[in-house]
Amino acid sequence: MKIPIELRGHHIESIAFILKGTFLEHAEDLLYLDYVPSKDDPFVKYSYEYPKQLFSDPEQQFLIISERPDFFCNACNKKRKCFDENGQLRPVKRFMGKAFAIEEEEAIREKSDSSIARKYGFESGKVYSAREIREKMNF
Repeated sequence: MKIPIELRGHHIESIAFILKGTFLEHAEDLLYLDYVPSKDDPFVKYSYEYPKQLFSDPEQQFLIISERPDFFCNACNKKRKCFDENGQLRPVKRFMGKAFAIEEEEAIREKSDSSIARKYGFESGKVYSAREIREKMNF
C-alpha cells in the first residue's frame, strides 16, 4: 500500500485546474495571484509537474487535511506568510492578497480547507486514491 500524501482541502480545486489546464495558464495564475515574482520561478514548474506525476498513478493515496501545510505549501515561497512558526494557519485576509482577499468571516469559512473538501464530497482526515479524486473532480 502506498503511503498517503497529505493534501489540503482547498488544493483539490488547484489540482483540478492544473490537470485540466496548460503550463502557461498555471504560470499566469500564480503570477496574477502573487504566489511567484515571475513565470520563471521554480515553484511554477514544481506546482505544475509534481501533481501531474502524483495523479498519473491511480493508486496513489492522499490524506485530505485542513489548516496545515501540504506538499504545495512546503514548496511555496509564501509558506512563511501563510503559517506561523508553530505551523498554525494565519488569518486568511492577512496573507493571501489577491488569492483570497476576503474580509467577512462567513466568506473565510467558505474558503476553508474542510469546506472546499466537503463541497466536492471529501472529508478531512480521510484517505482517497488519485482515481477517486479524479472521478469526483472530473479530470
